[in-house]
Amino acid sequence: MHNLRFATCSSVLALAAALAVPAPVLAQDNSSQNDAPTVFSHSVARSQKPPMMMTVIGFTNASVGMQMPGFPCLGGSAGCSDPTPGTIALPAPLAVAMDGSNVSYTFEFEDVSYTGPCSMSFLLMDGTTKLDSGSYTFPTGCQPNTVYFASFNRTLKPDKKMGVATLKGTLKGGKHTDVIRQNFCFM
Repeated sequence: MHNLRFATCSSVLALAAALAVPAPVLAQDNSSQNDAPTVFSHSVARSQKPPMMMTVIGFTNASVGMQMPGFPCLGGSAGCSDPTPGTIALPAPLAVAMDGSNVSYTFEFEDVSYTGPCSMSFLLMDGTTKLDSGSYTFPTGCQPNTVYFASFNRTLKPDKKMGVATLKGTLKGGKHTDVIRQNFCFM
């Protein structure tokens, strides 16, 4: 299903490219580039320790969704629409983002056994062209048995009619680095 969706998107893009005049690449609203993301964490009581002494910290999800007031939020917390403690309320992930959309890039990761400094960053790419980037250093570092969420708000202002973008997240904890990628179409 995943390959079919992007194959369909690619076909639509090829048809549109044949009908449209080439234009510059997707541009981002630079006014919000330095804004800090929405970040929160939640303790995971049932997290399993690895059998050997090893660093286990890594991404579990990355998504692109429409910006919504109060989202993302931790279920059961004040102001969160989800009343269930231990859950996360996110905007619905998108396969296609439209011209001028206010979007949130949300990254989730779990720390199973690492204690220390950690940071994450993202790049939004159209092929080899960098469209946007951001980063965040967790001020108190990362702790074992914890899940973390970081959501960066951005506005897509495409100069180009449509394309496929790749959202790449990079997580660093000590000597460990993890990477996650998520593709979506922009029109």
